[in-house]
Amino acid sequence: MIKNKAQKQKLLSPEAYIKEKARQLPIVECYIGTKWDYMGEKTVIVTRQHPQGHFTMGVYLVDIYCKGLLHSEYFFNMNHDDYEMMVKRIDMDEDLKKAAYADAHKLVYGAIDFAEAVGIDSEDSFDITKYILDEKKEEIPFAEFGRNGKHYLRADTDEEAELYIPIIMEAIGTDFTYSIEGVTDGEVDAAEVPFGDFDFSELNYDEEEFDKMFEKLNRESQD
Repeated sequence: MIKNKAQKQKLLSPEAYIKEKARQLPIVECYIGTKWDYMGEKTVIVTRQHPQGHFTMGVYLVDIYCKGLLHSEYFFNMNHDDYEMMVKRIDMDEDLKKAAYADAHKLVYGAIDFAEAVGIDSEDSFDITKYILDEKKEEIPFAEFGRNGKHYLRADTDEEAELYIPIIMEAIGTDFTYSIEGVTDGEVDAAEVPFGDFDFSELNYDEEEFDKMFEKLNRESQD
């Protein structure tokens, strides 16, 4: 019977192990990235240690202004050297600071709840990575999320704006702010600058004409 139980544990996939056992492992380190604070984006790392000394870590990219969990992934059963290398690699991009688990927990779950309040669902990867976090048992205040007490959508493209803004408007009307890269002059209030005022067709370009212009400029630079 003991042998069969051990064999069953060895056959667990990483996903199954995380779902069934990750929350039983002790949390040993947490980090929060600070490099992209001005954009409202934070990388959160939560690491648990296996009995044999290896590490499983969850990495969560959250937008605390509006969109919630942008992406998450896990790294399963890493040895010490691989784990240290992974943290250093992420630190180069995110400027990580050590954090208490309570702060990491609040950032991830709070950002998710804040996004869901305006109809934006979590990314599918959280179906697995949520098990590296403790279960959320209490509501998290929204005081630290959004900007100036409102949801603030930062859209990098007009396509992203066209995806999210109707969802947000259906949930809360125009009680939010937004910006669209290359379109709006910074952050605007949705009640004062309606999204429908923008004609995105004016931003589109003829790809064939663009290629011709690029080739011409390239020839001129070589002359």
